[in-house]
Amino acid sequence: MTESPVVDRTSSPGLEGAAPSIGDRTYAELRAALLAGRHRPGSVLLETAIAAELEISRTPAREALVRLTQDGLLQRRGRGFEVRIRTVDEIVDIYDARIVLEGWGAATAAERRTSVDLARLHAAHAAAEVADTAANLKDTHRQFHQVLKRCWHNPTLVDETDRLHAMASMVPHHEELTAKDARLNSVDHQLIVDAIDARDAEAARTAAMNHLRRARDRRIARMAATD
Repeated sequence: MTESPVVDRTSSPGLEGAAPSIGDRTYAELRAALLAGRHRPGSVLLETAIAAELEISRTPAREALVRLTQDGLLQRRGRGFEVRIRTVDEIVDIYDARIVLEGWGAATAAERRTSVDLARLHAAHAAAEVADTAANLKDTHRQFHQVLKRCWHNPTLVDETDRLHAMASMVPHHEELTAKDARLNSVDHQLIVDAIDARDAEAARTAAMNHLRRARDRRIARMAATD
């Protein structure tokens, strides 16, 4: 798909460089599995099964499941945790929030970006331009948005938009990327890069918001087609 991917934020809190706890590792592993679609929407996860599968005690398994519930990826269901099923209306709400926040982020990038940020953004866009396989298209698209988010210089905004992206990702085929999608993304990305390069905050905001609006519309169309 065409929305911005999550920046990795699963490292352990506390002292920089500290080894992640079992709970943090469990959370990161389960979160990655959910975002990769290995647990389908509507399926139920049990802390006993997770603990047995990962060969850990029930406590870190339960803690990880609770954190994922707080992230909006799971919900309580009886004695287990159900993978959230997102409705079309919920997906629209999530995208509408992202459109505002990521538009703000792009405007901020135009104002705060450094020469190093700009060089990395140009490089990420160039890499996406020469991607020639579905896997490469998806990877370079993800990398472009990771670099773009670093240009915001606002970790709080990155965390919040990552959380929203993850919530919207709990839909089958959410990362499908067609050749047509890639061409449209390329045009959108170039507009974003040009605006940030020119330090034109409003143009950057508009380009980023339009990019996400198109991503939202394609996502909704695909959801409707699979109903």
